[in-house]
Amino acid sequence: MPEPTAANQHMAYRLAPRLVMPKQLGRANAAAIATVMACKPLPVFAHHLAFGCVRLLGNLAPVGRSAASPIVPELGAILAVIQTEIGGLDGFAVSSRRQADRRAFLVLAYRQRRPFAFLKIAEAGQAGGFDAEHACLSGLARPDAPMPSSPVPDSPVLVPTLLGAGEFSGMRWTAMSALPPRPHRPAKTADVGTIVDWFQSKLAGRLPGVAPTGWVPIHGDFAPWNLRRLFGAGLTLFDFEDARYGPADADTTFWHLAVATLRGKAVIMPMRAETLMFWEEFLSQRIAAAAKPELDLQLLATLRGAATAKRRSRR
Repeated sequence: MPEPTAANQHMAYRLAPRLVMPKQLGRANAAAIATVMACKPLPVFAHHLAFGCVRLLGNLAPVGRSAASPIVPELGAILAVIQTEIGGLDGFAVSSRRQADRRAFLVLAYRQRRPFAFLKIAEAGQAGGFDAEHACLSGLARPDAPMPSSPVPDSPVLVPTLLGAGEFSGMRWTAMSALPPRPHRPAKTADVGTIVDWFQSKLAGRLPGVAPTGWVPIHGDFAPWNLRRLFGAGLTLFDFEDARYGPADADTTFWHLAVATLRGKAVIMPMRAETLMFWEEFLSQRIAAAAKPELDLQLLATLRGAATAKRRSRR
């Protein structure tokens, strides 16, 4: 594995400057660009175009600019530990996370110039969602292989496989199989009901904590940015850090809320008062922790619009 020092040359992705990629991987960096979760048509098109340019031209593609190495000492130390645990890694693309109060990173790790693992790294005190994600990956994914080329027979979606987890020097890490290195887009027309029912049945009793009466396992961020349609490989669902117990219709409600927000329209489905209150509290907490809360503010505005419409309909 190349030494993770500032001597390595890196480039920042112009369309998402938080993502920094190693120049020595050239065309393989298209896989890092594919990790960006665009949802609206123009950004999706731009990222797909950038993906194709890097696959074709490598470092000559006009999608990046020179950048300092993102491998700071604390990150370099924990990457060395992860390298020992899962082995065979030869490069990293790094993205810092959005939360203003967290030292946290998302890392795409390469093996033989192909994406092998997706890593989440955060301060131990700020990694509360890792336990929920571990429970989801263990309960949903096929345990005998990295990201499968097709869903498990009883699964409507692909789910990453948990490759390892640990803690080092006050930082926690999780390694899961990487997505296939190909473009993807939001799955706005997915069979949401089937996926939600499958999720709830597979994770019954598996999540940390005790479920309040009548509540079930929920993804917690079930939206087009986390349910993607991979070209040639079907649907994939990921990012389970917000998994928790909630009202049975919470995920379905959030899905319609997210789709309506992305389209700039009002929610057209009825919402129960309990579920509205659940998401109001959740989004308010996430906004307080986010460095860039614009999307969550939009979601909250759409939610409050739905609540206002619900009150008016009762008059």
